[in-house]
Amino acid sequence: PTAAGPNVRYVVPHKIDPETLAQDTITLQMRVIQPIEDPVQLLIRDGDTLIAKKRGRYARPGEMISLNLRGRDYDAVRGAKELKVSVLPV
Repeated sequence: PTAAGPNVRYVVPHKIDPETLAQDTITLQMRVIQPIEDPVQLLIRDGDTLIAKKRGRYARPGEMISLNLRGRDYDAVRGAKELKVSVLPV
């Protein structure tokens, strides 16, 4: 399952089937709680393990933010207990 971490209101989809990731890209979409007008970093973690990251120019609550999980992330996602998504200033 996915979970909202620091400064993330919600993440969709709520659950990911790792077998789908083996065949196709999965897009996670989220909204932030507090706006950040400086550069931001989106992080997806399973505990202390970093699975994926992306940088952005800013983050605003009115705009959806997307991050793609690709086939290279398959092993990490398959073994993950919970994918926690956070959006933090750089």
